[in-house]
Amino acid sequence: MLNAITDMSKNAKASVDFAGLNPPPSGQFLDAIKKGLRDRPPGAPHVLLRFLIGTPPPETPHPGNLFLQLHDTLRSGDDVQIAMMNTNATNFGLQTSWDHSKVLDVDGTTAIVGGTNW
Repeated sequence: MLNAITDMSKNAKASVDFAGLNPPPSGQFLDAIKKGLRDRPPGAPHVLLRFLIGTPPPETPHPGNLFLQLHDTLRSGDDVQIAMMNTNATNFGLQTSWDHSKVLDVDGTTAIVGGTNW
């Protein structure tokens, strides 16, 4: 799976979308994404990296930490969007929920869906 993640990231033409449960991709999973982004051929198009991370309460999301981990991988012209959230609405008597998907999507054409937590 790690080789597939690296290959997908390496061949991105427009976007790399990641959705998952907190913590954001780390360890071998984040390394595989970063390796793919670093190994893009010279002249490869700029990509938009989007991360949607579900954070169960009472955790506090810190998107800046993930950005700092990605910073050395980004090329000039690449963009990053990071959203970390939950719907901790228990004060209003509502159910609490958070994103628990496990998706890596590249260019809207290739994806890894489901499986282990990142």
